[in-house]
Amino acid sequence: MVVTGDHGEAFGEHGFYLHGHTLYSEEIHVPLLIRFPGHVPAGRVVDRPVTIASIPETVLSLLGLPPLSGKASPALDALWQPGADSLPWPPPLGELSRKPWSLPVFPARHGAMRALMSDRRTLILHETDGPQLYDAEHDPGQAHDLSVDPAETEPLRELSDLLLRRLPYPPSTSEDR
Repeated sequence: MVVTGDHGEAFGEHGFYLHGHTLYSEEIHVPLLIRFPGHVPAGRVVDRPVTIASIPETVLSLLGLPPLSGKASPALDALWQPGADSLPWPPPLGELSRKPWSLPVFPARHGAMRALMSDRRTLILHETDGPQLYDAEHDPGQAHDLSVDPAETEPLRELSDLLLRRLPYPPSTSEDR
């Protein structure tokens, strides 16, 4: 059994309501529960950010079936094995196309957005407003933008480069990922 959601919901955090207008954590962080007795350890919590795009590969792996072809996201079952905390893992990505029909207050009206969620930092790049950088561990509500902090110049550059390599501009035609 797999339980998840396709999006979160904003209830006033960052001054926004609804969903599909930003890439802040309240709109893109969703629960993911996997139950498969004898295959998935009960009570195991994976603390690192992952993507729901890994669900198909995970189900195939758990069933002992071959992986999908192409650029699928990795199966998550590796993350509940012993020693998984030190396993290198691709940071999840988020993408939101420009929505010129949305209300002027919403960031997506003014440009496309991209996000990358690493274990330590969350980067949001807005097409016209530029970058925002947040400390994922100490500021999960994303209240303090670190992109203007001189001490964060190198992490900002590294995450921006990685994000743009994995999701280059121009944005895709999808509403969001």
